[in-house]
Amino acid sequence: MKKNKQKTFEFDITVNGSPMNVIATPYIAVDKQRFRVSYNGGPVHVFGVDDISHEVTYMDGAATAIAPEIRNAIEEELQQYALQLAA
Repeated sequence: MKKNKQKTFEFDITVNGSPMNVIATPYIAVDKQRFRVSYNGGPVHVFGVDDISHEVTYMDGAATAIAPEIRNAIEEELQQYALQLAA
């Protein structure tokens, strides 16, 4: 089976007046869309599409350390990307 490699992409968000650079690498795990995400050169966190809500949310426990405003902004951007992939 040939894997469809998805390319890393980058976007900027502004939260509470502070600009942030986000790098996301999409991948498939157990037939589900996931993203390895880092912002401002920080550690990598995993986000993915939730089975129940079908919305992008954080998947690793360490992502709870991200301020909710930042996490929400990242999730919104990834949701738009996930919708484009599904189309």
